[in-house]
Amino acid sequence: MANRLVISGLIICTMLSATIYSQNNADTKPQATAPTMGIKDAYAGKFLIGAAGDVPRGYSDAELANIKANYNIITPENCMKPQPTHPSEDTYNWATPDALVQWCQDNNIKVLI
Repeated sequence: MANRLVISGLIICTMLSATIYSQNNADTKPQATAPTMGIKDAYAGKFLIGAAGDVPRGYSDAELANIKANYNIITPENCMKPQPTHPSEDTYNWATPDALVQWCQDNNIKVLI
């Protein structure tokens, strides 16, 4: 009985010491991080990664940077629907669709129409 208690105690002490010492042996120097790769880069040549939106209007700089980094095709959300582009007879408004297409061309992003 005494042998079992001694062996059990040794096993428990070994497990605790291994757990305690293994948690704090990490190198504290900052590690160099690999350059971030966007989703579009991970699937390059396989298929396009897209998003829907009326960029660049209404988006913050951080959101636009996210779109540039991760997507390579944009589907217009509402700006190319009939009501915004042709609000009344003999009236056409292409300002927002033109801005979307120009922004996508400047950033090497395709537009799905």
